Amino acid sequence: MMETSLSRAGDSVATINHPQFSRCALVVGSTGTAGSAIYRALNNAAGWSIATLHRRPAHSLAEDGGSKEPSLRKALYADLLEPDSLHAALADGLPITHLFFSARLNAATLDSEIECNVQALENLLSELLHGDNLIERVMLMQGSKWYGSHLGRYLVPAVETDQSATPYYYHEQQALLERFAATTELTWSALRPHTVLGFSPRPLHNILFLMALYAAICAQRGQALDFPGTQDRYVLPTTATNSDILAKAAVWAATSASAANQAFNINNGDVLSWQAIWPDICNFFSLEVGKPASLRLSEEMPRHQGAWSGIVNKYGLVGTAWPSAKEWAYADGIFSPARIDIIDTRKIQQAGFDCHANTHQSIIGILHRLRRARLIP
Repeated sequence: MMETSLSRAGDSVATINHPQFSRCALVVGSTGTAGSAIYRALNNAAGWSIATLHRRPAHSLAEDGGSKEPSLRKALYADLLEPDSLHAALADGLPITHLFFSARLNAATLDSEIECNVQALENLLSELLHGDNLIERVMLMQGSKWYGSHLGRYLVPAVETDQSATPYYYHEQQALLERFAATTELTWSALRPHTVLGFSPRPLHNILFLMALYAAICAQRGQALDFPGTQDRYVLPTTATNSDILAKAAVWAATSASAANQAFNINNGDVLSWQAIWPDICNFFSLEVGKPASLRLSEEMPRHQGAWSGIVNKYGLVGTAWPSAKEWAYADGIFSPARIDIIDTRKIQQAGFDCHANTHQSIIGILHRLRRARLIP
């Protein structure tokens, strides 16, 4: 009988190296919004065995009872900045064929963030390309910061040949992959989503989870649910990417010949208006519809950690660490910009991937998923 239970770090790799599984994925960043969706997509696809790499034991990636038909899985633990740690984690000789890399390492300055994120990818690639390893393709997760969305206005609709004049680690990581591809048989692909919307067990870089925490505090205080951002952001069009669509695109980009050594924009293919959906979000939380309030969540929300502990106890929620000011600043970056944010997705469609999802329905559906998982009230 084929073994299908979750393997632990240090177990034999005999089960993961099974002839039914022709591809072996290593997912790095699998507890984030994008990475956890990629994990679930692979776990529900035929022919994949999966290894995940973590710095420390991670939250369960399952939701709503887990996947339909679990593939073979293994959890590994290592520090991406420590080559010896990576070597020990990968010493069992897992037959990794595809790397899905969506990890992000935070640092105090932009220069140090670039340095550590590039070093992390280089250390891992050096280990995976050592000896007789079978690595075929790296699927690298990027984003609209490639175009400078974090710096202010940028040319819209952004196309893949555009690039911010200010360096970011996305640029340096892609350049690194291009150098590896020039001297080995490795191929790469990259995806550039805009505002990823999805389920994950942590609020880090998860705008809907953060929004739900904000709404929970408003409810606890008996307030209307004001839109936390600016009037301009409330009314101006933007785009978003459902993490399930992103995950399907990632699997496609990792396996399609037309995606080799290419980068692609990806979104839902429609336009998001916060003004249009805000009444439905307020209805989900049973709160009165508020108005644009131009809040700085990074300044306002850290003080409500004690209130959140009370909410967790009251509703019997899964304990979630209250986000730091830096994590709330991510939400400020989504809700505050006074600009049109549009990326062009014609390239990925012409290459063979059809990206379509209803953003309005996606947002409400993801909020329901967070509630079913008892992560929000």
